Amino acid sequence: MSTYSDTKFNLKSTRFGDVNVPMKKFEGIDFNFMPFVLDNIEEHLKYLKTGYKVRDDDIFICTYPRSGTNWTYEIVHMLIHGSTEFAPLFSFVENFTGDVLEKRDSPRLLCSHLLPRMLPDELGYKGKIIVVVRNPKDVAVSVHNFLKIPCNSWFDYVQAWEKEQKDHPKKSILTLCFEDMKRNLKQNVQKIAEFLGVPRDESLISNITEKCDFASINKEKTTNVPPVVSKLSRNCPNFLYRKGQIGDWKNWFTVAQNERFDAIYAERMENSDLDFEFCTKSLEKLTL
Repeated sequence: MSTYSDTKFNLKSTRFGDVNVPMKKFEGIDFNFMPFVLDNIEEHLKYLKTGYKVRDDDIFICTYPRSGTNWTYEIVHMLIHGSTEFAPLFSFVENFTGDVLEKRDSPRLLCSHLLPRMLPDELGYKGKIIVVVRNPKDVAVSVHNFLKIPCNSWFDYVQAWEKEQKDHPKKSILTLCFEDMKRNLKQNVQKIAEFLGVPRDESLISNITEKCDFASINKEKTTNVPPVVSKLSRNCPNFLYRKGQIGDWKNWFTVAQNERFDAIYAERMENSDLDFEFCTKSLEKLTL
């Protein structure tokens, strides 16, 4: 692992298993990057913006951390390959150099936690974008268990993608909601297939739905864990998959924290058309 200089980065470390890993904050970039981002991210962001050649069949899965990235990746991988085989470890565009990305066979299936302004301008006019959003209370709990410091503003992220879709209606962008996927996965698998233009028969759609049911995929991914993942996991066998529950935040938020969160949410999301399911019933579990 590289050694990072405090003169270049304003670092705070987080803990994966027994490994201390720094979050990376670069001078001049108003963004807090995940730990394994490239060291030369400034140059890489310039490459992504102006040098990356978007292919017509590129597919980008764009998410705020802990919002169903890997789950959606598996579903899309199965759809484009017409099988129920699980995918190799996924690729984030911010984690791989340009030469690696350019050597990837088409269709390239890539993930990103970056804001839309950091990605190629032509993306969406060429290629397709799938944005997955999740209610911020459950995201907050999952991020807390995944990393000990926040990754950036959830509000900024989801609103940036909402604005991108409104400002560029001709871009191919599909926004999915984590809670909707949990509630009716088959309907969403079909929706993804139609968006990607890869019509699949009823049998395959049903098989992918069964294979990617969150309980099933969670069991699979926490039983057969790659060594590199198990070494970095802290409170569960596979740090990429936790509970995936809707409303788990009720087991973590106090009443005071919930009221404060609601006030901030109302202020920050006042002009947003996004609507999230919080499962606000049964708050008797919360304690002061």
